[in-house]
Amino acid sequence: MIKNKRQMKRKYRLFILMLFAAVFAITACVDNNDGDYDGSGEELTGANHWGLSDAEWAEWLKQEALQADSMNIAYILRQLCDIEEDALGNKKYTPKYGEILDLVRLGVYTLADSTAEEAEKRFWWLLPGTLSDSLQANFPGRLEYVTANGSVRYEPGDGVDALGTIYIDIPEIPEVEKIMIIPFNYWPDNDSSSPFTIGLVW
Repeated sequence: MIKNKRQMKRKYRLFILMLFAAVFAITACVDNNDGDYDGSGEELTGANHWGLSDAEWAEWLKQEALQADSMNIAYILRQLCDIEEDALGNKKYTPKYGEILDLVRLGVYTLADSTAEEAEKRFWWLLPGTLSDSLQANFPGRLEYVTANGSVRYEPGDGVDALGTIYIDIPEIPEVEKIMIIPFNYWPDNDSSSPFTIGLVW
């Protein structure tokens, strides 16, 4: 009887040991699968689970950012210009807004507005809504958008003879350097024949 009890105790201890070993093995497997690994067995860090290395993931993010910038600049071009494309895909850009008042400075376009606040709104109007919202939320007071594909920047004027200036540096329209925004009463020959009158919207 005593011998049987000893055998049962040994079997019970062996069972417990085997149970612990099985639990440990399962836990190790689960921990191993928490990360992603490449062929070398190294864990892939970063925010991706697509089997990309950190360098590949960084390059993917870079290309995504460049594509977004390219789309934003294309939007700005459509805001600034009428665009005609021929059968060969060549594009002609014709500025929509402002006039060249100084024939010595052909890259400077001028238009009129009523207040400095309205003049600044013209800059934000050039940008896609989501980009405008993002810049104003994350970079208060920053009045520029700079990319590898081009840039636009706004500089407030003195509020007297200049309300503000939009500086433009986009390869597709090198002839448009900036748009100066002046008060209506500073527009040359500001009479009924002037192309700029109070209430004009562009």
